[in-house]
Amino acid sequence: MSAELVKFEGESEDQFFGRGLILTDWNEALQNPAGINLVAEIDAIKHYEPVTPGHPFEHQIWVHQQRLRIALRHNAGLPLLGNTCKECGTNRKDPVLEMCLVCAEEYNQLGYHGRRGDCFYMRPVWDIQSKSWGILYYWHRFDDTFMFWVATGWNSNLSASKALMPIKEYEAWLDRKYGGVGSFYHILDTLFPVEQLMGMKKELPWTTEQFEAHFKWAIRHHMHQDHSLLEHSIERALNDYEQEQRS
Repeated sequence: MSAELVKFEGESEDQFFGRGLILTDWNEALQNPAGINLVAEIDAIKHYEPVTPGHPFEHQIWVHQQRLRIALRHNAGLPLLGNTCKECGTNRKDPVLEMCLVCAEEYNQLGYHGRRGDCFYMRPVWDIQSKSWGILYYWHRFDDTFMFWVATGWNSNLSASKALMPIKEYEAWLDRKYGGVGSFYHILDTLFPVEQLMGMKKELPWTTEQFEAHFKWAIRHHMHQDHSLLEHSIERALNDYEQEQRS
């Protein structure tokens, strides 16, 4: 399957930017867990079935799952709250999620931007020099290690984290477009390749506006490529076969 076989006409990169977070009032569920209707929560989850790749209502399902779990723990006489959340230092943490539900809900929508193995990530970090939040790029592979600021100028950790949200939104869009066929979990370093950024190092760090402009350009460029998914799937299968033969 190639990008030429499945086209989402009229769609642009702008759709992945400027989205806010869904904020649930968790106090209602925690203060009155007996009032949560188990059947209604299960029916709400069933309503979204079948859950296809890139499902646009993934977060709504997550919210219903947490409400269902809260009610079940209450019915079993298990605690609903633990010590103070280490993430925000304000709310009490959920004993299962190991952070409060507010932080967990944010994290579920913001996602993690990077990967283990070669150790690569882009992450919001406080920049002492600019006295603002910035996005730090870290790359370690074999003997090469790079760490530098991509952009600075955000006034909070959350606003810098939200600047990276288009990654998750674009990954979900690709999953919907190709029906889950393909491997796009390396999309971040595809859009922000270390070689390209190192070549632009004199221009870095960008402002928040420059970062978003480059981000949009990178997604627009990638959206209109032929992603050759069938070729990728065959190559991956052959590599797996060859690795098995060598072991």
